[in-house]
Parts: sequence; C-alpha cells; structure tokens
Amino acid sequence: MKKTIITIMLAIVSMATFAQKEPGSFTLYPRIGMNFSRMSNSELYEMGEKEDIEHKSKFKTGLVAGAELQYQINNILALSGGAFYSQQEMLEP
Repeated sequence: MKKTIITIMLAIVSMATFAQKEPGSFTLYPRIGMNFSRMSNSELYEMGEKEDIEHKSKFKTGLVAGAELQYQINNILALSGGAFYSQQEMLEP
C-alpha cells in the first residue's frame, strides 16, 4: 500500500513539473562550465630567431560562462539564443 501511494505521488509531481512556460514569455538561463582540452599526438614548433622552439602538448582547462534567452512562441515551439565566453590559453614556450 505504501509503495502504491508513493508511486501515485511521484506521478502527480512529475506531471506538474512537466508543464512548459506560457506562450509569449521570456526566460533567462545562466550557464557556467569548464573546458578540458589537450592536443594529443602533436608536436608544435614555433620559429625563433636563433632556434626553433618545440611545444609539448599539455592538459588545459578554461572557464565557460554566459546566458541563454528563450522566447516561448506557442505551446510546442520556442526560440532561444545565447552568448558565451570561453577562456582560451595561448601556447607558452
């Protein structure tokens, strides 16, 4: 009996949270994340005045932050766009 009541309550809560935004409404979503990158199997060279400089590939991390704006056109269609900043690191000798 307890399991049946819990199942019914979960079904009601999931139906209530499945609702979409009203048509004609705007919603702003902040976004934040991290970049993880590494150039593998690559050797990069930079031409110097006296000699060539070899760059070994290293693991790089960076920040991604921005916002996304969504406009709900009707009950089944929405339009969204956003702007994001992605931190990039330059090669160092």
